[in-house]
Amino acid sequence: MKYKLVCIDMDGTLLNGHSNISDRNKEALKKAVNKGVQIAISTGRIFASADYFAGLIGIKTDLISCNGAYIKNRSTNEVIYSNTLTDEQVLKIHDTIKDHNFKIIYYTHDTAIVDSKFPENHTYNITNKLVSDDKKIKFFIESDISKILKNYSNKIIKVICIDNSENKNTLLNVKNNLLKFSDIETVSSGDNNFEVMQKGVSKGNAAKILSEKLGIKQDEVICIGDNENDLSMIKFAGLGVAMGNGSDIVKKSANYITDTNTNDGVAKAIERFIL
Repeated sequence: MKYKLVCIDMDGTLLNGHSNISDRNKEALKKAVNKGVQIAISTGRIFASADYFAGLIGIKTDLISCNGAYIKNRSTNEVIYSNTLTDEQVLKIHDTIKDHNFKIIYYTHDTAIVDSKFPENHTYNITNKLVSDDKKIKFFIESDISKILKNYSNKIIKVICIDNSENKNTLLNVKNNLLKFSDIETVSSGDNNFEVMQKGVSKGNAAKILSEKLGIKQDEVICIGDNENDLSMIKFAGLGVAMGNGSDIVKKSANYITDTNTNDGVAKAIERFIL
């Protein structure tokens, strides 16, 4: 089988434990591109955050961000797909989670809306020091939902809730309550969070949209990931690859399990199936 598109998750997949991309991963991706393979980064991060890391690879890539809600070609700046939450949906999500002690962040494609500043050592602040002004992640510090909606009406792409307490029962219960709503999608990218997007938004749907735009068949697509929010694209792919450090649910759905993110698992999968 000649694979023509590889969609790769970032955190826990392409990035190692220090949020870096290894030389072996970079080299494998460059060699794949030289063979005519399209590479797409597929992440839960917002575009402005993911764009910096995608740039470190040193190749032209499409970028699937916000768990598939926003797709952009980094070379041409063409927005291929964008699907935001309505104000009514944001308010419904807010009302469901507001009474719990969660960290709540509302995102547009380039802005983080939060009730307090991120610490200086947060990845957003670190990367903002390394990029030009037009590529910086913007911040809007606000907790009043009415003011948030006034400033970002129909622009919010994703809402994320984070719970760093040891007892995750409340987080799970609230997530299950949100799963009952038929007009939104709720997934987790780790055991301390859940993320909420517009109905139909998923990495799998984004991989489908991108592959169709590129004229690539489903069975010519490889998708590589590690967590629940990668599950839809793992299932969509002609070849779904789970990371060795991935969750059990992803491993059970994958066609192949590669090495861990700290041991060049992405490179090893590309070397095996493409190079």
